[in-house]
Order: sequence, then structure tokens, then C-alpha cells
Amino acid sequence: MSPALLHLRGESAEAIKLLEAWLGEHAPLTEFSFQQETDEWTTVSLGSYSLESLPTEDWVSFGRQVDTLFEAYSTSLCYGEILFIQSGRLVRHLVLDELNQDIQVNIGQFNIERTKPLKSWSDVWGFVDESRWKDVVVQKIVVS
Repeated sequence: MSPALLHLRGESAEAIKLLEAWLGEHAPLTEFSFQQETDEWTTVSLGSYSLESLPTEDWVSFGRQVDTLFEAYSTSLCYGEILFIQSGRLVRHLVLDELNQDIQVNIGQFNIERTKPLKSWSDVWGFVDESRWKDVVVQKIVVS
């Protein structure tokens, strides 16, 4: 399994516009699925499109426009990534890749990590599958 989900604060139509502007005209938006959440967020399932391992700076540039939470993992690659930008500020970026130790990123910390830290790619897997992103976006953030 290798889901990749992008959560953007705002309506689906606005999310589509922002993604088109960021990813360019060649982005396969027709392959993405958009789901309006009940809490002001739009979830975008990216299908096979890859945003994994983008430089943090690219994410921050996009996140200045909209609160953004990206989460992905791959069970075949033993890889997990979480990124959260709130109010234009990087709150958390975590990249854990067992096969490519040189691309590890560990910036910031979520409040929820005080009791359940994200230490391995399989922790990211659990975070994604348990929809814990919803816990993160409603909490006050601690950056360490």
C-alpha cells in the first residue's frame, strides 16, 4: 500500500485552483479525488502522483497560501512522510525511509507526539490509517 493524501484548509474548488497553480498544467488533477471534510478541510487523494520527498522549501512556499497537511507511506518501500504548515509556518516535517537514510527529515513536533512519538515509518503508517491528521489540525501546536 502507498496512499498519499494532501489536506488543505478550504473548499474543494479553492484546493483545485491552488494545486493547478502549484503543480502546473501537467498535474493529473483528473486522477486526484477530492473530498470535502466537515471541518473546513479538503482531502485530496493523489493516486499514483508523487509528492513524496519534495524539498521542505517547496512545501513551505505552497503552504504560505493555505494550511497544508501532507501524509504518505509505502509498505513496499518502508517509507513514511508527514508535513504540516499552519498560517504559513512549518510546524512538522518528518521523512522516514529505511532504504534511504540520507533523505531523513525531522523538523518540529506535534502535541500528540508527547504520548505517542513518530519514530519509524510504520508510526507514520498508523498516523495515516488512523486519520490522526484531524487531531493535529485542531490542536495548538508545539514546535521543538
